Amino acid sequence: METSQRIYDAAKHAFLKFGYHGTTIDKIARYAGSGKAMVHYYYKSKDELFKLIFKDYIMLLSDALNKHKAEKSHPINQGIEYPELYEIAWFIASEFKYNHELAIKTIRENKELTAIFLKSYNNPGWLENFQNIITAQLQAIFIRNNFKIQN
Repeated sequence: METSQRIYDAAKHAFLKFGYHGTTIDKIARYAGSGKAMVHYYYKSKDELFKLIFKDYIMLLSDALNKHKAEKSHPINQGIEYPELYEIAWFIASEFKYNHELAIKTIRENKELTAIFLKSYNNPGWLENFQNIITAQLQAIFIRNNFKIQN
């Protein structure tokens, strides 16, 4: 695997696990098995990596939700085909909450992402499916951590 791809994959893993604020160039370099200089050689900044990854994750989520709509299947089942889908939806929602300015800037700078969000804004079903995926992620967290919900 090429160094740039290794760095990109390491950054995807770090952002997904720690979010934007918890991810550093040092962490990315460590996950990639390279030095900080190599990360900066291929990507000029953490923001550049974030924008590329955020875009890829939104595209993946959008494709999954569109596939759900075409197949009329429940969006929760999409997690079987895309094991990371729940985490990706959670990541996107978290970044909108905790890193709002960069998330919005990333969307505004990319015509394709802008079109996806305009389409989703005008399609309540898409937003409902996104919410269902987030709900499934929360349920998985509860199950994994043996949380008990009492009435």
